[in-house]
Amino acid sequence: GSMDEGWARWLFDEFSVPYLRIRNEMLRAGQLRNLLDVLVLPSVSSRTLSDGRRSGTVPELYSGGLDPEGAVAIEEFVRAGGRVVALGSASAWAVDLFDLPLQNAARENEDFACPGSVLRGIPQLSSWTAGLPQSVPLFFSRSMAWAPVAEKASPGTEARDRGAAGQVGKPEFLLRYASKRLLLSGWIRAEEAIAGSGAWVRVPVGAGDVHLFGFRPQYRSWSQACFGLLFRSMLLPN
Repeated sequence: GSMDEGWARWLFDEFSVPYLRIRNEMLRAGQLRNLLDVLVLPSVSSRTLSDGRRSGTVPELYSGGLDPEGAVAIEEFVRAGGRVVALGSASAWAVDLFDLPLQNAARENEDFACPGSVLRGIPQLSSWTAGLPQSVPLFFSRSMAWAPVAEKASPGTEARDRGAAGQVGKPEFLLRYASKRLLLSGWIRAEEAIAGSGAWVRVPVGAGDVHLFGFRPQYRSWSQACFGLLFRSMLLPN
């Protein structure tokens, strides 16, 4: 477990959303479509997801990570029609797993800094965002900002197929960090580094899809303006 997972479980309990806690060994066993329709990954680092906590630092029940078997099971789950919703740092792990054509703009400019501030998100025209206000306040703390990566073709060949068996579709930017007047409260430096980039991005993969939240919509269980975004990503159909 993690603090971020605890915030998510509180949110689901508070709003009576049924869920099942999935442990590493359950993921490594595969056949996830028999267990769930949507897998929510709380915000933990890529290293923690892959390798877990070291044996001896926590009870053995909680040590270890997904390992290659767990990662393959998640990839196959999505390609077969499942959905992964990755929050915060976990979205970087999902980008790597599915080889998504995205990069974190927040790390491309070393002058950028935003240690914990409220920023303005702009919903994009989509069935996923229907009925949302013109802007949404969100909390940015060690968060991601997703920007597209152009396809590269090898000389004399067509652009290579990306991702899981070449089944990765075009990213759909559902919520962007505002291009202007981005900061609502707090402090930010070099805001142009992330202005206009993706805060919530959906990418089709095979018969399923992956939702990437660069920020944490359930942060500390008090970011109420963003709770609905997480529910939309979990519950709305493709």
